[in-house]
Amino acid sequence: MILAFLIMLFANEAFAAPSTVNIEVSETVDSGNTTYEYTVRNTSLETIVKIELGYRCESKLAELDNEPVGWTYDERSTSAVTQPEGWTSDVTPMEETGKLIITWSSTDEKYEITPGATRDSFRVRVHDKSFVYAAAPFRVITNGKTNYFCGTVSRKASDAPRGDVN
Repeated sequence: MILAFLIMLFANEAFAAPSTVNIEVSETVDSGNTTYEYTVRNTSLETIVKIELGYRCESKLAELDNEPVGWTYDERSTSAVTQPEGWTSDVTPMEETGKLIITWSSTDEKYEITPGATRDSFRVRVHDKSFVYAAAPFRVITNGKTNYFCGTVSRKASDAPRGDVN
């Protein structure tokens, strides 16, 4: 009986652990296109090696529904997805749903996002504003024991919508 209680206690703690990685977004509208810039804050004890924007861990499905400017299913490269030095990007469609995941991967250990570090300049430019890009689910892959963390993008405080000021 005690063993069963301990197993339940530890299993619940493992599944209830909140993401210790935060991704914040700001958006800029220019000439009808919207650019989303993501900042990754690593408050975990593990090093981040990959970011998957639009990946929902619970369902294991893609959720981005607005293609980056210039991206097509036939020509999958685009300059509308950019990243900081030492990272590469890829846009992957899920055949089942037609929705996308944008992946940024570190090219070298020296560019990985270490515990306590922050990295910005992960950008996506789309034709129209998109709630999904502004509040996208994400998964970050680490090189540590946990392997990954999941969460939802939040707006940077300086970019959050504000009410009327009288």
